[in-house]
Amino acid sequence: MEIKVIIAAHKQYPMPDKDCYLPVQVGRALHPDVGYIPDNTGDNISEKNPYYCELTGLYWAWKNLPADVIGLVHYRRYMGKKNGIVGLIQRYRNPLGSILDGKDIEKLMKKSDINKFIEEMEEIGDDWEADDVERVYGKSSLDEALNDRKASLGTFFDIIGTVLN
Repeated sequence: MEIKVIIAAHKQYPMPDKDCYLPVQVGRALHPDVGYIPDNTGDNISEKNPYYCELTGLYWAWKNLPADVIGLVHYRRYMGKKNGIVGLIQRYRNPLGSILDGKDIEKLMKKSDINKFIEEMEEIGDDWEADDVERVYGKSSLDEALNDRKASLGTFFDIIGTVLN
């Protein structure tokens, strides 16, 4: 899975060296170059930056990056690995050292998909535990898992209907 998190920036600032992060200068159509990838190439709305702020960078990424997942952070605000006092101390000592990387983001997305699968199955009375979803559908996308399970249930109900009739 190709994950790109654009870093919306309008000036030079220390940037993370993790592969999933991509500094993008937002509003480049209206401002001097600061050395990052500009949001005024390809399909873009860079000139609308005064009205849409960092969303001009997100639009540019959506239209121009070949990624499966696109995220957005601001140049001084990142998603961190630790909360509470431990996270605060880590971020103070090394602001860029405790931010999420591509693998962390992928794990969080997978966990979210598992929870969505469980919720949708509960709506039709099919109870699942997270470990079971991971074991049975671990390599499938959320849509693939849902479609497979619904097809299986449809077959099951067809068989029950045949037996009862």
